[in-house]
Amino acid sequence: MTRLTLDARAIAELQMATGEVEICDEAGRPLGIFRPFSLVSASLRGRGESPFSEAELQERSGDLSGRSLQEIWQELGAR
Repeated sequence: MTRLTLDARAIAELQMATGEVEICDEAGRPLGIFRPFSLVSASLRGRGESPFSEAELQERSGDLSGRSLQEIWQELGAR
């Protein structure tokens, strides 16, 4: 990820944002979108929090259904 350092005026404007902000150049051409940390999920900020509850994770870990990769390749080869 590229990091930009902004001047105090731009920082003040972005700190007031309550939602996504479209960033444009002086001519009004869009350059990108700024999303405040308050809108970014914890997992995207690197905290590694799971969107699943502990009970859901336990339930999923017990599910061993499915096929081996070899079985999948065999089925695909049969087509």
